[in-house]
Amino acid sequence: MNDNNKISKEMPETMTIFKMLRLMSGLSGKRFATVCGISYPYWNELESGAKENPSRKVINQIADACGLKAETLWYLAGSDHPKTAEIHKMLMNSIEEYVRTVS
Repeated sequence: MNDNNKISKEMPETMTIFKMLRLMSGLSGKRFATVCGISYPYWNELESGAKENPSRKVINQIADACGLKAETLWYLAGSDHPKTAEIHKMLMNSIEEYVRTVS
């Protein structure tokens, strides 16, 4: 089953930045965790929101795998600044647009 089909069924407010990044990559959770150099169970906890506040090392690994600056991901993953919600919405719109083009 392709995870991209699940995107439109989830509310943007409940999707973690980690899940957004993985869905945008088009990779399975296991493959994405491998690319990031972290265990799948740990990745699954981050993606689901069960695990919060990953270490700087983990943030760096995920950012490197996604081609992001670690500071950007650190900000998005842990900030309650109003801009975070705006960026979250912008990313969700990008994901939804991507899904429309590949569906």
